[in-house]
Amino acid sequence: MRYIKTSAIALVQNPRCFFPWILKYIYDYRKLKKHSVHQTEFKIKPDYPYLHDNVSHPRTFSRYINQDSWAFHHVNQAKPDMLVDIGSSRYFVGFAAQICRVLYIDIRWVSSNMNNIEYLCADINHMLFSNESIEAISSLSVLEHIGLGRYGDNSTYMA
Repeated sequence: MRYIKTSAIALVQNPRCFFPWILKYIYDYRKLKKHSVHQTEFKIKPDYPYLHDNVSHPRTFSRYINQDSWAFHHVNQAKPDMLVDIGSSRYFVGFAAQICRVLYIDIRWVSSNMNNIEYLCADINHMLFSNESIEAISSLSVLEHIGLGRYGDNSTYMA
């Protein structure tokens, strides 16, 4: 139900493709459920059908790749000693770590074997940095997710 708008857009933009996509999705979902009856570790729910991913033609770069590339360019130009990043793409953080040390802050546990990345599991709502103590900071596509309760954080939205 959460993705009715996305499905409606797919239907309008690709009316001849939408129905085969949805039928394939239902077929694959049922097949997966049938073969995973004995697995209790994972719950399989038909939450978000990616109907348009099963295509053979080239796809475009998403806005996330564009923003990561843009931010990486600026980190590369500034070359800070340390970048503090709050919850951005791990790809961006990994690339930024090639230029400088990165303190990566996320509310979820993340493991890294990269020497240039220090990890801090923390809530952005309760950060304790003193004024002017951060040389460079990034937080790509994070702020709009804070307080929704989707990532292990508390729901803090106003009704």
